[in-house]
Amino acid sequence: MLDILANNNWERPIYFTGGASADEEYIWLKDYLQLDGLAFKFVPIRTPILDGRGRPKSVLEYGRIDTESMYEKVKQWDWKNSNSKDIYIDVETRKNGISFRNNLVRLAEQFILENNYAKAEEVLDMSIENMPIEDYDHYSLVLGYVDNYYLINKKEKAQKVAKTLVDIFQDRIEYYSGLSNYAAAHHGDDIEATLLMYNNVVATADEYDKEFANELKKGYVNSLKSLESIIE
Repeated sequence: MLDILANNNWERPIYFTGGASADEEYIWLKDYLQLDGLAFKFVPIRTPILDGRGRPKSVLEYGRIDTESMYEKVKQWDWKNSNSKDIYIDVETRKNGISFRNNLVRLAEQFILENNYAKAEEVLDMSIENMPIEDYDHYSLVLGYVDNYYLINKKEKAQKVAKTLVDIFQDRIEYYSGLSNYAAAHHGDDIEATLLMYNNVVATADEYDKEFANELKKGYVNSLKSLESIIE
């Protein structure tokens, strides 16, 4: 790999796929990556992997984004039957969906920063249409959709995502509330995570959409009450 770098002379693009947060991953070139769809392109532009406080970013946040370059690539993705209700989306497929969803959200957020709301909406819609929220799990990656849709003035779409998430969270809480204290203790982390995500949706709505947020708050309070017997 070092030989390729030494002799490439920028005549052909160099890409990395996968990787983790270890120092040696991406052969120590994490500060020079550009997210280009599902892979990282090596570019002579420094994008530090340390945040403003000097802490390493998550691997899901690596690299800069050239919106037009990445947009051209994601528009060519063939989703086949990814949104079909006639197939079972297995665990591995849901895991693989993390990269697709995360990278599309990052692209949309960059379009928002560039005030290109039309393309931001198109990318967000593409993600939800091809990976239905209720089928792909990993709901923490979907929380940002509510905020992003509000930011581009798509109130109805923000509300629709929020309602979908809330329905999922309420179903989970209903299940947990029916467990014995002993059984619920084994799901403590799941219960806490569900409540945190639920609270995030309510807080985001409260920032942009007070009337709608008030409706969500009532459901959140009722959900907390239903858990009182197992979290005392």
